[in-house]
Amino acid sequence: MLSLCILILIVGIYFSYTRAAQASVIIAVAAYWMIKWKLTKPAVFAGVIGLFLGIGYLVNDKKYLDYAPNYQSTVSHFNYDNLLAATYKLEDISTMERVHRWVAGGRMLADKPLIGFGPANFYNTYQDYTLNEFQTYVSNNPEKSGIHNYYLMMAVEQGIFGLLIFLALLIAALIRGEALYHRMKDEKSKIIVLAALICIVVSCSILLINDMLEADKIGPIFFFSLSVLVIYDVLDRKESVT
Repeated sequence: MLSLCILILIVGIYFSYTRAAQASVIIAVAAYWMIKWKLTKPAVFAGVIGLFLGIGYLVNDKKYLDYAPNYQSTVSHFNYDNLLAATYKLEDISTMERVHRWVAGGRMLADKPLIGFGPANFYNTYQDYTLNEFQTYVSNNPEKSGIHNYYLMMAVEQGIFGLLIFLALLIAALIRGEALYHRMKDEKSKIIVLAALICIVVSCSILLINDMLEADKIGPIFFFSLSVLVIYDVLDRKESVT
C-alpha cells in the first residue's frame, strides 16, 4: 500500500510540470542521506561559504549586470521542455522577474541593512530600487506579489539581524534534529523525526524561490515539522532522565 502511494505521488509530481515540486524530490533524497550520514553541519558550513562566494562574485565589478535579461526574448513558456530550456538560458519570464525583484531587494538591503523597511513593506517600496536592465513585461506587478525569496525578504523588511535570527532557528533545528534522530532508539519515532527534518530541508530550499512561509502552502508543514522535533526532543530527554 505504501509503495502504491509513493508511486502515485511520484507520478503526480511528474505530471504537475512544476519545477519546484520536481526539485523537491531530489532535495528530499539528498536530505535523507545527509541526515543518515551526519552531514548536516558540513552542509550548513558549505552553504554559508557558497553564499558568501556567490554574493562576492556577483557584486564584484557589478557582475550581476551581465545576467540582465533580453526584454524581447524573456517571455512565458507553456511547453514544459521549452520552459526548462528557457530557465537555463535566463529567458523565462517567471525566473527573470524574480531576478528583477532580487536585484531591487539587494539594493534595498544595502540602503537599510540594520533595521530594514518594516514588515510587509517590500511591495510598497521596491519599485524605487529596481533597475531598468532587469525589467520584464510583468514588472508592473499587477498581482502585487512579493520578492519570491523568503530569506531576502526577511533581510529587506527586518534587517540583517532579523534574517540572522531566522537562520539561527533553521540551523539549530537541523543540527539538533539530526542529533535527536541518531540518539533515539525507537525506530518508529526515528522515522517521524527523519520525516520532519526532510520536510524542513525541503521547505528551506523552496524558500529560496518564494516567500510563502506564512501562507497555507508551506507554512503549516514547516511549523508542524518544527513542533514535531520539539516534542520528540522533550520526550527523549525525559526518557533519558528516568
